[in-house]
Amino acid sequence: KNQILAIFSDVNSSPQLVAILQELKNNGGTFRVILIGEIELIIAKQIKALDWDLVIIRKRGRLGSALNLLIICFQILTYQPRVLFASGQFATAIGMFSAKLLNVPLRIFIRHHSSLHHKYKMKLGIWSDKMANRMATHIIAVSALVKNILISSEGVNCRKIRLVHNGVELAKFSNSNINMRELSDKNPNTERLFHIGVISRLTEWKGVEYTAQAFVRLQKEFPNSRLHIVG
Repeated sequence: KNQILAIFSDVNSSPQLVAILQELKNNGGTFRVILIGEIELIIAKQIKALDWDLVIIRKRGRLGSALNLLIICFQILTYQPRVLFASGQFATAIGMFSAKLLNVPLRIFIRHHSSLHHKYKMKLGIWSDKMANRMATHIIAVSALVKNILISSEGVNCRKIRLVHNGVELAKFSNSNINMRELSDKNPNTERLFHIGVISRLTEWKGVEYTAQAFVRLQKEFPNSRLHIVG
């Protein structure tokens, strides 16, 4: 009764998506995951380790997107989900179109990016966003900024949008393996340490590597600084 087809793309590791699936499982939902990517991805290994229903589709270029669309349409026809849930720009575009085409009742996606396509005048991206917005029944905005852009820049009805902030698993973060005694032994002025935090998905275009490179230069001048990366 609660069959859900989840489509993910543009992701290597996402404890948050895995947690969403686990919550669905705990509440009696049955689901199949289509991952557009490679078997070596961390999220693919996590899903396989949990013995969940997983289908992996190789990511293709623009010409190959038609084949991926056909594969996903076939999955919808055979699995017959009541809900299609997408995360990632490519998964959202192809998932919302195929779900609308084949009359899946609930079509939900997570909108992660904000004004990226508008800022750089990416016409295909803007068109793809508006198409997905129109075909979805519900949109999850990960921040108030994203919600405002959906409403003000893309004309989405606010009743279609649900605001669910991105989260960090605080228990793991607070129990991190930072050894304060070791830091004290190395530096008697531990109380003067200052910490820089970065919270981001660890994908190349997020630019976390530039933060790390900048921190190396910064620490030469401020040896009491510490960098924490959560992602």
